[in-house]
Amino acid sequence: MSQESRQVRKTKQALRDALIELVDERGFEALTVTDIADRADVGRATFYVHFEDKTALLKSITDVVYEQFAEIARSTPPESAALPAIELLLERVAERPRLYHVALNQSGVVEHLRHYLVQELDHRLAALGATQQTPAAQIAAGALEGLLRWWLANHLKPPATEVVDLYRRFLVQGIPAVVDPGTAPPLASNV
Repeated sequence: MSQESRQVRKTKQALRDALIELVDERGFEALTVTDIADRADVGRATFYVHFEDKTALLKSITDVVYEQFAEIARSTPPESAALPAIELLLERVAERPRLYHVALNQSGVVEHLRHYLVQELDHRLAALGATQQTPAAQIAAGALEGLLRWWLANHLKPPATEVVDLYRRFLVQGIPAVVDPGTAPPLASNV
């Protein structure tokens, strides 16, 4: 496979950045290729050299998110607790919050990400010996998706470590532990 030139990578990144900015401002459906090309300061013809249409450009953005998820999954052993992987995910989100905001607000993308999270959590729970891991993975993935949306809407506050702690308390002890941490029993460490 040939390496892309620096200029091609730069142009594609400018187009991705333009799409992210414009989706934040106007929403995906309202955008045209001309809008995106103008924001990226390239011609329409240049846009079409790199992407078939705006949907293909959006897919290239979501591919970045999927690859980051896969990289995180590969970096932590499957039999280990899920929380170190969740913390890595939050670090990636903090590095590029607008990218994740756009990705989490596109139909189809969320479903794919949720499916990926469920598979990963299901695999990790099975490796830990769980027997009813699939329903637990569905619940945990839905909670994580909601937590990510909330965190992005709150401009990455509180810090990632506190968000991971909220998630851990929710998974291990339920809603009362998140609402009033002082009344909850001690946390288990193998989540």
